[in-house]
Amino acid sequence: MTPNIELAQRANKIRLIAAVVFVVGMFFAYFILHTPDRFFPHDLVIEEGATLQEISDTLKEDDLIFSKSFFNIWVLLTGNSKSLKSGTYIVKERTSIFRMAKRISNGVFDQDIVTITIKEGHTLEDIALIVGSRLDNFDPVVFFDISKEGHLFPDTYKFLEYTTTEDFVYRLEHKHDEVMEELLEMYPENERDIEDIVIAASIIEKEADTPEGRRMVSDIIWRRLEIDMPLQVDATFVYGIGKGTFDLTIEDLTTDGAYNTYKRKGLPPTAIANPGRDSLEAAIAPIENDNIFFLTGRDGEMYYAVTYEDHLANKRRFLD
Repeated sequence: MTPNIELAQRANKIRLIAAVVFVVGMFFAYFILHTPDRFFPHDLVIEEGATLQEISDTLKEDDLIFSKSFFNIWVLLTGNSKSLKSGTYIVKERTSIFRMAKRISNGVFDQDIVTITIKEGHTLEDIALIVGSRLDNFDPVVFFDISKEGHLFPDTYKFLEYTTTEDFVYRLEHKHDEVMEELLEMYPENERDIEDIVIAASIIEKEADTPEGRRMVSDIIWRRLEIDMPLQVDATFVYGIGKGTFDLTIEDLTTDGAYNTYKRKGLPPTAIANPGRDSLEAAIAPIENDNIFFLTGRDGEMYYAVTYEDHLANKRRFLD
């Protein structure tokens, strides 16, 4: 047999082997590496702290892979066994084990992004109404149980559509804590209790709407507390009984309650809203002034007075 014939026969054998390997590879890829035939989309839930074995068990139970062993081996070979991310993954179509492993390693949830804006002065009730129709997993009962008024920072956030209530609250609380830490570092001379600052800031948020006005009102609030004078702010009634400032009656003001700052001295028991950064800063660093009284006129402007007589004159002039 000539060398040329031997080379040709070897080449044919190589082609045959390559063809067999290709067919077997396609069979393997289709029946072993791809997800079984099932209905899509599918919500894949990876619990926090789940091990590689537990994750592959979940994938198998959900009919998303044929081979747990191959999934485990591939994750170990790629060095991603310690970086698997918990959460809810939206599997919209058949996919390979390679891609599934990569998604879980990188936390690619494949969910729609929901943009939610929480405004300064929003209460927990306001937030629940806003978020309840936007996030599929939002549970208002859980939200009110784990949230604390005044500690959810107002901002514009982007969430995955299947974000849990717990994760939503954590995100806003974490941002609040970050802002508070930054402000306290800016004003190391502050000696006031942090919770008192938050409560005062929530009142400031509702009573004033300009940087200067907030700092002026802040000083008046702290001074009233120092001289043991009732705060006498209408915003606490809005929170306590659900009326607007201009709808309050004499009967409302004389009815005792935890948020009646006309009858009870000191700060109310909780914040009355979720203050933004400027109100928090105003509560920490007020503008010193001699006024004891303030009001917001029907024109939206702030008016101050040192004496009660001047305050009454401002009420007649700007509220009547």
